[in-house]
Amino acid sequence: MKNYISGGLKVLITYCITLVIFVVFLFTVISLAKDNFGFWLSVYSFAMFLLLASMVYSDMKRLAIKEKRPQYDLHPYLMKGLVYGLIGMIPFAVLEIIYPLINLGDPVLERIKHLALNTLLGPLYGFIKLGNESAAAYVLVLFIVPAIAMLGYMAGLKGFELRKNKKAPVKTKK
Repeated sequence: MKNYISGGLKVLITYCITLVIFVVFLFTVISLAKDNFGFWLSVYSFAMFLLLASMVYSDMKRLAIKEKRPQYDLHPYLMKGLVYGLIGMIPFAVLEIIYPLINLGDPVLERIKHLALNTLLGPLYGFIKLGNESAAAYVLVLFIVPAIAMLGYMAGLKGFELRKNKKAPVKTKK
């Protein structure tokens, strides 16, 4: 159980790091976007998602490579990355469950509550926007990070690469 929690925390910490980067540079996007803010926010969100995806993928791949070593006796299996990802996204799932239950009564405060949720899901906001900010979109984005964690874990476990690095052979003089 301890290994599942530590793997889930690795996913959660990676998401939080990406979220901090998202928030830190958000004001820059706001100031540069001006009139076309919605479009540029989605573009910025997708860029942060790519950063998040690459970090989660590589973390899970390294973890799977480590866990498949026989000296650790951790019994890795293909869907373990999905479990790690789901555990890592539990805090955001809880926020999405609690969100409709909180009624602030004032339209301004309700808008701030909505913006706070969108900010916490910032690296995934582009997907929420693609789903027209529907309830289904908010639920479905919670499964994107676990899916990436699963792919990364599978890659480390089975030893495959999504992208092969093709380097030109080095010519030596004889």
